[in-house]
Amino acid sequence: MNLMKCNFYKIFILFSLVFLVMGNNSVALAEEANSYQKISPENIYLEGDKAKLNYDFDKANNRLEIKVDSIGLEEGYYTSNLYSKGKYDWSNFGMISFNVQNNSQEELKFNFSVVKTDGTFLTVNEDKSVLIKKENNQDFEKLAPAYGTINIPSGFKGVIYVPFTSLNSQAGDNNQHLFSNISSWGISITTEENKEKDIHLSRFVLIPKDDSLIKYGDLDFKIEGDDRVQIPVQGEAISIYKASLNEDNVIYSLAEDYEGVSIDKDGRLTLNTSVNVEKIKIEAKYEYLMVKKEIQLYKSWTLGVKEIDGTSKSIPGDAEVKNLMGGIYPLIMSQRFIDFIRGICIVLVLIFSGLYIFWSRKKES
Repeated sequence: MNLMKCNFYKIFILFSLVFLVMGNNSVALAEEANSYQKISPENIYLEGDKAKLNYDFDKANNRLEIKVDSIGLEEGYYTSNLYSKGKYDWSNFGMISFNVQNNSQEELKFNFSVVKTDGTFLTVNEDKSVLIKKENNQDFEKLAPAYGTINIPSGFKGVIYVPFTSLNSQAGDNNQHLFSNISSWGISITTEENKEKDIHLSRFVLIPKDDSLIKYGDLDFKIEGDDRVQIPVQGEAISIYKASLNEDNVIYSLAEDYEGVSIDKDGRLTLNTSVNVEKIKIEAKYEYLMVKKEIQLYKSWTLGVKEIDGTSKSIPGDAEVKNLMGGIYPLIMSQRFIDFIRGICIVLVLIFSGLYIFWSRKKES
């Protein structure tokens, strides 16, 4: 009896461990941060144009509070740079990560950059991407720059991961082997006129090349398909989207619910006539990695175009067809009328078949 209890206890422990490993696999990537190499900004210096940039660095907590003020400036965009200057050897690492808290009323437009000892300036170009991970969320989102900046929404709180393979010069060079010769690293913040930015950065760490996160950062994962889709006047509009990643287990979905819009798990987007938005976002997910694509929706150009006689060039809707046909519309669309037409068609087929058979026999005789 004791032996059975002992075996049952061992089996229970084994299954519990398996369950815990499988259940916590989604957060294992984030928990590995305990083994990463922490780095701290030093010899901080500022560059920029007219926007005011102030910072407060809490060295004990490795926390950097940044405020940018463009109140009173002329219309335009202003970029401020904050760099840590020193001598750095990152040759054994493949990624840098840091926590971001965007307390601003608007999205944060920023980029990460590295300057080598030979003066080469590396930053995240628009054909590359970073990973972002919201607090208390297991998924990583792959995010590419737009017009030179990575856009983080207002209220965002989470972690940003910058793969070193995403850092390129203007000429498109990466030269990963030269990451042992770094003279400075930092971020640039771009803001419009009459704005105030409040950003908190913390927990700067370097992630080794052999870490499991590196594969997500290096994946060429994006959604390919139409950037613009026309809203149908009648029926449905269909557009097909596919991920650049050649994997069977990529799942597609909408970023949020939209009236008249649906997408199946294979990337088949369907719009019907009830669509009332001008743009939507779709998502593709592979394991714990997600990418998004924004799609512009537009109405048919014929909706506002008239014929010479004043009638519309667009396909008429159901209500318009009813008005044009008057009282006869309910009659011809009734099931009884449709059955009557079917009966006539069947009778005509039988008559012509009989005539054909009669004519064939007469010809043979």
